[in-house]
Amino acid sequence: MPAGLWAPWVCFFDFQGEAQMILDDYMPTDSRGRVLDGWYSFFTDGTGTIIGSSDPAVVPVSTYAHLPRRHRSLSKGERINDYLIFEGEDSAIFTAKTDGYLEYPGLGWNSHLVLPKSAIFSQRVDASKSLLQPEDLLHSQIIPDVNKETYIKIQDDKESIQLISLNGIVFASKLGKRGVALGPIFDQITKTGDFATSMMEKLLAEMAVGELEMNLRALENSSKQAIDVIDRNLFERAADIRWWSTDQYFWSALESPGEDVYEAASKRLKVINASYTMYRNLVLADRNGDIVACSRLEMRNELRKLNVSDHEWFQSGMRTADSSEYAVQDVVQSPLERTKDRSLIYVGGIRRNGVRQGEAIGVLGILFDWDTEAQTILRTCLPMDRLGSPIPGAAAFYTNRDGIIIETTDPQRFAVGMKPRIADEHHCLDRGASCSGLLLHDQIRYLIGSSRTQGYREYEGLRWSAHIVRPVDAISVQAYS
Repeated sequence: MPAGLWAPWVCFFDFQGEAQMILDDYMPTDSRGRVLDGWYSFFTDGTGTIIGSSDPAVVPVSTYAHLPRRHRSLSKGERINDYLIFEGEDSAIFTAKTDGYLEYPGLGWNSHLVLPKSAIFSQRVDASKSLLQPEDLLHSQIIPDVNKETYIKIQDDKESIQLISLNGIVFASKLGKRGVALGPIFDQITKTGDFATSMMEKLLAEMAVGELEMNLRALENSSKQAIDVIDRNLFERAADIRWWSTDQYFWSALESPGEDVYEAASKRLKVINASYTMYRNLVLADRNGDIVACSRLEMRNELRKLNVSDHEWFQSGMRTADSSEYAVQDVVQSPLERTKDRSLIYVGGIRRNGVRQGEAIGVLGILFDWDTEAQTILRTCLPMDRLGSPIPGAAAFYTNRDGIIIETTDPQRFAVGMKPRIADEHHCLDRGASCSGLLLHDQIRYLIGSSRTQGYREYEGLRWSAHIVRPVDAISVQAYS
């Protein structure tokens, strides 16, 4: 290699292992933990080649995926579904193409989910537990308009048949003896009409309950996606802080204090921050809690006036005894922020000479761009209509371990800092568990899906939950129109 050139730094990502974990997470299992028959999920690249599979024996990696044409030529961010025969079974297939993440455009990959047709309505939901009766559903906005129009037409037809029969009976009574024979005929018309309309009402009611079931499961799955994505995102933040805390620029500055080394540390922080735009600032504090360097150079003089020795994140970082440890302060207000109301701060202890174990001589704190990142994730998990637009009045929000909202897509009805009156089964979920049901909030009825964090790898999570809601009644969306 010519003199003066640096060797490239290559990082080998365990893609197959990570892909397997992600795909398996969304596979339903039986009581023994085995994936149900007929369920498969896999990733394909831009050429249609399978690059990750939940079942390599049936959907082998490195082979070409046999998919309907529409599923091989999606636009960025597009989602579609179809029916097909897969492994000899009538199945449904759902496909989505990446739309990237923030400034990352993605690699043009697709995600596919295949499941048996029979499974679409197999997991019955007890509609009575949500206090929604079929007649109630038929007037709600979660039922397709064509079903509601049909129901109204049936009611009109029932009234017309009853009116015809009543007029016929009145007419027959005026005929005297000659009209006696007509009475049973009109009576039978009434019975036949009532039977036909009642059967149609029953069919529509069953369809309404089926629609309710699908919506509840969809909300539950979306809430799981919202919490899983933030878990994986924050796992990376935990990895970042443990790595950067061993940087020589930082322990050198704390071992031999001085303006020159503080300046060098700040410039190093700025370089790191430029490559990791999900952070608003990175700060270096000495053992006394004084901020000596930060990545936002324009804020350096302002922050150096602060002492953070009484801050939870600083104290937690100073208690770490190993470079594999980190600490995090949950979403709170912080004087380190100039224009933001909420901060999520990860912190790692810095040790002399960058050794792996020993007493901390200071800490490195990283201020995650919490609201921007959380909003991006939550908005992608909102329930969509058939045109791909968010359903009016729908909302997605995260709550902390105390049930307090820490980020939301609807600051009007589900404001940050609010503690909504969510049922215990949603608030007290076990780790990694999810559920769905009904929420009455601000005099509006919502369907709700909730999921609790299960962490990711060694990252245990912060005991947060994700909640996705959509209004039941059309009147509830008037404020959004």
